[in-house]
Amino acid sequence: MNIIISPVTMQDINVLQDLSIETFSETFGQQNPPEDLELYLEKAFNPQQLTKEIMDSNTNFYFIFQEALLAGYIKLKNASLPEHSFLGKALEVERIYVRKAYQHLGLGKHLLDFASEEAQRTHKEYLWLSVWEHNPTAYGFYKSQGYVECGSRHFHLGTLAQTDLIMKKEIRRTIMQTVTVDKNFWELFPEAQLYTLVVNNMNNHAHDLAPYQDLLKEAFKASEKFLVEDDFKENFVISEWRDIFTQFKKKKGARSSIEALLKRVTQGKELAPINPLVDIYNSISLRYGVPCGGEDLDKINGDLHLGLAKGGEDFYPLGAQKSEPALPQEIIYYDLDGAICRSLNWREAQRTMLTEETTNAILVIEAVTPSQQERSLEAIQELQAKIKDMLGVESELQIISNT
Repeated sequence: MNIIISPVTMQDINVLQDLSIETFSETFGQQNPPEDLELYLEKAFNPQQLTKEIMDSNTNFYFIFQEALLAGYIKLKNASLPEHSFLGKALEVERIYVRKAYQHLGLGKHLLDFASEEAQRTHKEYLWLSVWEHNPTAYGFYKSQGYVECGSRHFHLGTLAQTDLIMKKEIRRTIMQTVTVDKNFWELFPEAQLYTLVVNNMNNHAHDLAPYQDLLKEAFKASEKFLVEDDFKENFVISEWRDIFTQFKKKKGARSSIEALLKRVTQGKELAPINPLVDIYNSISLRYGVPCGGEDLDKINGDLHLGLAKGGEDFYPLGAQKSEPALPQEIIYYDLDGAICRSLNWREAQRTMLTEETTNAILVIEAVTPSQQERSLEAIQELQAKIKDMLGVESELQIISNT
């Protein structure tokens, strides 16, 4: 069975109007007085009203075709109910109708599955809809698709007061669990290893800054063991990362993130708390002399990749008003929307940065040479333990290599 779901455009107004009137009448015509039905159809489906809805940036209509024949439609809307706080990040299935001749072919399920995909894509927490209390068939169908009753609301069909039951479905997003490393990265650094932690469902608000201030101060002091040479650049951690950074294209002045932290140590500039997860990974970076970065998984569009840039990938660092795009052959972390971190671990994008509102995150430590691997493994293991101890959540550790 060939099924296609496609967006409704302004050119489809007349078709949408006819389809809306036809399917609504088929569904509710026999249970409601003709005069009330007529009043509702005229108000809800006139061209001006449908035009207004199509032009609404929070609303999208989609036709469903079966074997190239128009079979129904769905209307999705970014909307929550004020009296139902759990619907904060929600997508409403405001209308879903299948023509009578195409019912019992599974098209309603196709439309609801499409709604779930849209909710996943737009990072919604819930789908919700309302169903007339005297429509047990629809109620049973929605229940079979994972929707549960959670409330009710009143509306008027013409002059007739009626009640809709509200049903919701939690969206269980498939969260990206790792980094996809491109072949061109392994060709440049065949012995490299990535150590990643995925943290889900955390509370990243600090109710007491003192533990994080102490953590950073202790790490600040511990990092002095990596600064034994009078000439800053001659310290092994610094010189090794500078050598690595000569092997790919980068913006002038770009350095490893661990160099930036250790530079602060030599200047006596202690780190102030930012947010719990960032404070924890900064402390680990200092203690072990390794670069560590983190991204908000809910802000990543598609998969997270590490590889050589084509050049021109959008990149907005913290506070930037315009893009500072990646250079050709620069090593970057990237997704469908552009660069996430430039020059391997030099600078991160504002759009995926970790904030107090972050609940799902990925943390990465890179070991490009074999000499960095033991220290990096110890670092990621302590990072995992600190997250459990201070944030009360488990995290998933993965080691990625070219084998």
